[in-house]
Amino acid sequence: MNVSTEPVILKLGGSVITDKAADQGVVREDALLRIAKEVSEYRGKMIIVHGAGSFGHTYAKKIWAWQGF
Repeated sequence: MNVSTEPVILKLGGSVITDKAADQGVVREDALLRIAKEVSEYRGKMIIVHGAGSFGHTYAKKIWAWQGF
């Protein structure tokens, strides 16, 4: 495994860690556990950011529906 002296930014897209097709927030536990295992093996500096997936889209649809989005 490569070790970086510079921080690496890892963005986990919402559709990777949740089921975006779901009406309510649904975590894809199998994917999240696999990613967590892989990330835990990295020996450098890492910043992890994530998308909203099915959790955020539920609220976004309600909030912006009246604006036609």
